[in-house]
Amino acid sequence: MDFLRQLVDGIAKAWGKLSLSARINIGLAFLGALIVVVALTYWGGQPRYAVLFGNLSRESADSVIAALETRGVPYQTADGGATVLVPSNQVYQLRNQLSGEGAIQGGVVGYELFDQTRLGVTDFVQNIQKQRAIEGELSRTIGWYDAVSSARVHINVPPERLLAAEQREPSAGVLLSLTSPGALGKREVRGIVNLVSASTGIPPSKIAVMDTQRNELHKPSEEIDTVAELADRQTAAVAAREAQYKQKIVAMLEPLYPNHAVSVSLVMDFDQVSTTETKYDPEGAILSEDTTTEESTTTEAPPVGPAGTIANVPLTEEGAPAQSMTKELTETTTTNFELSKTETSTMVAPGTIKRLSVSAMIEGRTTTTEDGELQYVALTDDERSQIEGLIVAAVGADLTRGDSVVVYDAQFDTSAEAAAAAAMGEAAREMRRRTMMEAARQLVPAVVVGVALVVLITMLRRLKPMERAARVAVEAEEIRPSDEALAKERMQEEVAKLSQEQPETVANLLKTWLAETE
Repeated sequence: MDFLRQLVDGIAKAWGKLSLSARINIGLAFLGALIVVVALTYWGGQPRYAVLFGNLSRESADSVIAALETRGVPYQTADGGATVLVPSNQVYQLRNQLSGEGAIQGGVVGYELFDQTRLGVTDFVQNIQKQRAIEGELSRTIGWYDAVSSARVHINVPPERLLAAEQREPSAGVLLSLTSPGALGKREVRGIVNLVSASTGIPPSKIAVMDTQRNELHKPSEEIDTVAELADRQTAAVAAREAQYKQKIVAMLEPLYPNHAVSVSLVMDFDQVSTTETKYDPEGAILSEDTTTEESTTTEAPPVGPAGTIANVPLTEEGAPAQSMTKELTETTTTNFELSKTETSTMVAPGTIKRLSVSAMIEGRTTTTEDGELQYVALTDDERSQIEGLIVAAVGADLTRGDSVVVYDAQFDTSAEAAAAAAMGEAAREMRRRTMMEAARQLVPAVVVGVALVVLITMLRRLKPMERAARVAVEAEEIRPSDEALAKERMQEEVAKLSQEQPETVANLLKTWLAETE
């Protein structure tokens, strides 16, 4: 306490000895430092706001703001109220809470419609609520796509008819609000259609998908267009194979020729061909052999007598003429051969390459002439031939099949690339500047406080010598004698000096003072 009291007294005395201008300067400097410290402290204490939700509809924005006001959370709005910002340290917590409560659905409700049981509800109202719940749940599910800001699903369920011929099929419509035009591809749209179909039982041919820009993403039809889907797959397969070949060529050319342009074109056969070939060997082996032998004997009497009836009348045994006997031998052989047979089944998978065409534009070299000017040197015929051979070997081109590889020499205009590089460099510098500004914004309060402490310590160090000088001055004032004492002391010194220099005069003066006293 004594030290503080002495310090305060020393500062007060030193302040009292300063001139008016010095006091004004010190006061202004202290006031400016105080204002800077207070401003930086206030600025650093303000919460940093981050985006909680963006691209909100009016209903969703009102719901989110009401939920934030109920919680007492400070917020800001931007983009005409479509974007809500909250302190950055509460973004993720509030986002999870509000998403779970359904605050960002803009009036879309799901199965929470059935959280409370109501008595006396008719079947018609129950069916309508069920349909609303399914529509809301599908809208929420589709809204989780990264490319979808919000979605609405509408389901049309026709009333039941007595006659099956009059019964109409249910249908559905999906309206999407995309983050950017064309953000959804055909595969993603097909996935949304299949999701709605699997959730509702509605066939994909009865589902329509549109975006808020009035683009028809999926058109309902009576039959699924499998031909178009197959064509899309084939086109994607051709593009993937072309990209693979192009990557091989670029990887080979990049070290030698940095400036180049490569194009690959493929013609592929997606027909699935199955061939069965059967071959017979005429020189087959003997499977079996059957030989049959027949023997027959025939006896005949030669004609006797004159021609006529009498000659043909059989005679008695006594008068019988001589007979002739004939033997006949017949042999039949049957041989069965087994022919050798070879069957070959060949199936050609779809996706074979019918023709491959590669074209490459390559920039030659740039040399410096004796005058210091840049000169372009084109590729020679040998260099082009070598490059063509390398490309043929890299992609496996078959020239006998009709494949072609062509290499052109061309000087590229790199001004656009240079401008893009400059723009990227400028963007990088801007990013570094912003990073430094952000770091400075974080460090400035600490630096200012440190500087203020250094200035305060320096002022205290300077005040100590002033305090000591003031103390010495005070002590000197206290020790110094008064004016009367000094006058007496001077008079005594003069009298002593006069008595030494003129003793007779001093003696006569003393005699005179004594006589006057008597």
